[in-house]
Amino acid sequence: MAIFVLLLQGLFWSLVHSQTFPYVSFDGQTLANHSYVDLSQVGTSGSDSVQCITDLSTCCSYVQGPHRGDWYFPDGTSLPYPGDGDIIEAHTAERVDLRRMSNASTRPGIYHCDIPTNAVHDDTDRSIRATVYVGLYTSSGGYISISGGMSLTLDSDLNESSPRFTLTCISTGGPATEVTWTRDSTTVTQGTQTVFNDPVTAQYTHTLTVTGRLPGLYTCTVANHKPTTASASISVQTSFPPTNVTAVQDGPTSITVTWTPPSPLGDTTGYRISYNGGSRRGSVTISGSSTSIFTLTRLRSGETYAILIVGMSSVGLPSEPVQTISTGLVPFQAPVLHMSPTTTTTSITITGIVPRGSVVTGFIIQWWRNVSIGCSDVNQRKIEERGLFSNYTITGVEPGNRYAITVRLLNAAGIGQVSNTVAAMTEEDAPSGAPTSVRPGTITPTSITVNWDQVPCAHRNGEIIGYTVHVISNGTVEETVNVGSDAREATVFRLIPSTLYTVRVAGVNFAGTGPYFSTLTETTTGLNVSVTSSSTMSLTISWTIAENITVTSYTVSYSNRNLNCFNDSNSISRIPVSQSTYTLTGLEERTEYSITVTAYLPRGRTEARNVYGTTLTAAPTTSPTSIIIKVKTSTSVTVSWGSVDCRHQNGEITGYRLRYGEKGGGNRTVQMVSGDSTGGNTPISGLIKETVYTVQVAAVTSSGTGVYSHPLIIETPDNTFISLNGSVIANHGYVDISDIGSTDDSTLLCHTNRPPPPGGRHSDGEWFGPNGTRVGDPYRDYYNVPGLVRNRAPMIVRLIRNVNTGDPAEGIYQCKVKDSAETLRTLSVGLYNSGGGAIRAQGNPTFKATDPNEASPQFTLTCISTGGPATTVTWTRDSTTVTQRTETVLNDPVIAQYTHTLYLSAGGNYTCTVSNHKPSFASANIIVQAKPDSVAFQPVNATAVRISWNGNLTFPTTVSHSSISNLTGAVMSESSLVLPAGTTSATVVLEEDVGLDDGIDEYKHIFTLYQIILHGVRGLGTTETFTFGKKEQHY
Repeated sequence: MAIFVLLLQGLFWSLVHSQTFPYVSFDGQTLANHSYVDLSQVGTSGSDSVQCITDLSTCCSYVQGPHRGDWYFPDGTSLPYPGDGDIIEAHTAERVDLRRMSNASTRPGIYHCDIPTNAVHDDTDRSIRATVYVGLYTSSGGYISISGGMSLTLDSDLNESSPRFTLTCISTGGPATEVTWTRDSTTVTQGTQTVFNDPVTAQYTHTLTVTGRLPGLYTCTVANHKPTTASASISVQTSFPPTNVTAVQDGPTSITVTWTPPSPLGDTTGYRISYNGGSRRGSVTISGSSTSIFTLTRLRSGETYAILIVGMSSVGLPSEPVQTISTGLVPFQAPVLHMSPTTTTTSITITGIVPRGSVVTGFIIQWWRNVSIGCSDVNQRKIEERGLFSNYTITGVEPGNRYAITVRLLNAAGIGQVSNTVAAMTEEDAPSGAPTSVRPGTITPTSITVNWDQVPCAHRNGEIIGYTVHVISNGTVEETVNVGSDAREATVFRLIPSTLYTVRVAGVNFAGTGPYFSTLTETTTGLNVSVTSSSTMSLTISWTIAENITVTSYTVSYSNRNLNCFNDSNSISRIPVSQSTYTLTGLEERTEYSITVTAYLPRGRTEARNVYGTTLTAAPTTSPTSIIIKVKTSTSVTVSWGSVDCRHQNGEITGYRLRYGEKGGGNRTVQMVSGDSTGGNTPISGLIKETVYTVQVAAVTSSGTGVYSHPLIIETPDNTFISLNGSVIANHGYVDISDIGSTDDSTLLCHTNRPPPPGGRHSDGEWFGPNGTRVGDPYRDYYNVPGLVRNRAPMIVRLIRNVNTGDPAEGIYQCKVKDSAETLRTLSVGLYNSGGGAIRAQGNPTFKATDPNEASPQFTLTCISTGGPATTVTWTRDSTTVTQRTETVLNDPVIAQYTHTLYLSAGGNYTCTVSNHKPSFASANIIVQAKPDSVAFQPVNATAVRISWNGNLTFPTTVSHSSISNLTGAVMSESSLVLPAGTTSATVVLEEDVGLDDGIDEYKHIFTLYQIILHGVRGLGTTETFTFGKKEQHY
């Protein structure tokens, strides 16, 4: 017979009130609770919806609030109203509909409708809500299954003649409309129950409770309207009872139960014995089907026990119980025992004679320590043993202690009388514990008094006969004192003043010396030392010695306590005993020293005393380190600095002085800034834009201002500049991409002093990526450059990080804005990840010269850098900075290529160093030959002249010469030769002159003007002119 189950509130309502409402209807048919409906057949109108119908027509309108019905998804959330989802609910006067608005809906499971009915619960609540369920699945879902098979649980006492047990199976996957239980193919209708667990997985728990020993094959079958069915079965067996059960008393508190296992054994896996004697009752389970005996212990003498035994089954029912009644236990008179003991340090063995005629099955032995030896703890123990008594060894007793021992014998009738008391003394052992609370007493420069408490009683292991006191220094026992057992203090003499000793005390008995208890104690000083500051570089030490101490000589040693700054230390050779002062000279100013005076005593002993002294203060002799200047705006900077080298602080740093002014100007501003020995920082405001300033910092002590630092040069920007986090980024500066954010205080800002153009609210500046692409505005141009967008504000153009469009490309980004003079300004900044932006030199500098024949030839050096922004470019000649006529041009923003040019006028070793804020720098150098110096001409003959100069030529050099008429100025001839490097002179062959006829018949003295040009392959040239006379000609 199929059992139709209504669950939860629906079940309660149906059973109590016998109402037909509410119910679920679909396609004009009434559905049983927990029925199945194909989800694809549910439509959008009232006719093809799943309808939850009630008999309460007056409370189901849309506007009547909490009393209207509701549909719920399997997960417990309520269905939305029309227009809010693919599965919705709709309300009418007497029902609430479930409608599917989209074919894409795939939310199968058990849906339920919670709706009011017309039943009257009481005078205050005019409606009662009920719940009905329906399974909505696609054509491939809703198939029911049973997982885990079936389980059996015993619910009643095993000893009952009619036990009760429960069978359980669990179904999932679809609604459980019908549940059928059978035993041996016969339907069972009583004791069934179904509980709805999970609407998402459609999990139901089905149980059948059976009363009585009813074995058989039980089957649970679950079905729904899919149609689909699932079933699970279990074979329930029952055990056979044991036979020939007996119970026999075998001691004063125990009963032995025996039985014959059933034949056949069947499903028997063990037995359970229950006993009840009034004041004592309980049960015990015994495994093993062949077991046939068990002894119950710890029962109560004089009581009669009822005993039940049943056979147990692994998957099944217990057998019928079998009962037996035991006899009572009767007390009896106990025997008397006589003993004699033997002992060791940790054991006592007793032997004795049992009185004739006594039946003994066990004994109780008890012992305790005798308090007569002065210990308050008795260390009492009691042990019960089974078996005949002849001798017994007590262990765990303590050496050197006296014990009292008694024994009581046992048999089945009860406990006998207490035996005579036997006294036993264990053998002594060395103490196992040390004296407690060892502590120093009176201390002098040459003696220590030590106090202690006695060894604890449990660790004496015998009678304490005395104590041993040791004084130890550097691992060696220096002095030993032995005192009696009643002593609690001892004084040790002949010690060294101001020395740390270990003092230890141990107890002694006849078996030996026990462990020591140690304490650290230092003798008082016999040497007193003081120090005074004599000057900034000296200290005076004075000392005295106690009258009872003999001294042979002294030494003085010292060391600088600031080991990070100084490593100077020294030791003064032996000083006569008559001398009691010494002055240390040549020390550091305002520096603390550790000074030790050592007194040498007889027998090779010494006493040392350490003091500290500080020389007087002076002004610092060096400037602070790590000075950093950060430009904040076009009119303000921030200066920070580190500590002064501690070797040159010369006292406590009380502050700093900051001195700054325009470079080349005469006025300097000096301001006092607070700080300590670690450094400081301060802002400087009110500066002039586009102005070069020098900044210096000096430390201050109580003795004055120290040395100012080398001037640092900083140039304030104009009103167009780039900043990040409130700090100005120098043109061609470096910025880590990860530092650029999406908020106002983390974006890269391009500033201008030009107000917004007419009709506009914001600046019209632009940002450009390394490849020249304009960075887009997300509100207009979308995202032209990956990872970055541009945003304008009054007098600001922001570069904002946009992680949604990828990572920005590394390279040089440029901002183009107009200033207040309508001049277009271009500012550059390098954006790189933490591993990029490192600058490098592209080859060595190149040398170039214009035509050496020009009146003022120009010479240039050019170096090229790539890889990162070129924030700072420095040219040096022979290690001296060159500042005149330098320029830097950005060639390629993608690879950050810059060309750096120097216009030079002198030879030397030139270095081009390019750096940025990575920090990263690169350099390259070139040697340029200087102009030949002190050029001299010496005629060799009528057609040659010798040219000489100071020094060797560094590179091959060309000598060009041309002849110019001194009458007409015409170039008459030209020639050149190349001289190798290292040449110091050359001979030039000149052309012979041709006489010129000026139309006057007379002799002319002809002179030729020669121009000599020396120009090296990589060097500065020189042009020299000289006149060379020729012979007379007659025309």
